[in-house]
Amino acid sequence: MNVFWRRKDGATVPELHEEINKGRARKQEPELAYTTVLTFVQRLYTRKLLKRKPEGRGFRYRPTMDRSELLASWSDELIDRLFADYGELAVARLDERLRELDPATREKLRRARRKG
Repeated sequence: MNVFWRRKDGATVPELHEEINKGRARKQEPELAYTTVLTFVQRLYTRKLLKRKPEGRGFRYRPTMDRSELLASWSDELIDRLFADYGELAVARLDERLRELDPATREKLRRARRKG
């Protein structure tokens, strides 16, 4: 998703494949196959994390939300699952953990909540 967020005009699968593998080459990591990138993009599209527009013989993909929106959505899903699976225990443990944080970190979390 970071590649999509960096690129204002979105990306095609070939562009994405090239950019990802340039980054992997700099880190001396093995290349990803084109089909691997294609499968990953298709899964992101199916999960509605990407939208697409026809371009040439393929599609140009763009994210449906920015990074902060996606993180907020994932956080909400995680919290919902915790409540559904563990109820009061999850809330109690979260409360304990928040109280253990140092004051600077708690203030940082408060500011982040106000932004979101």
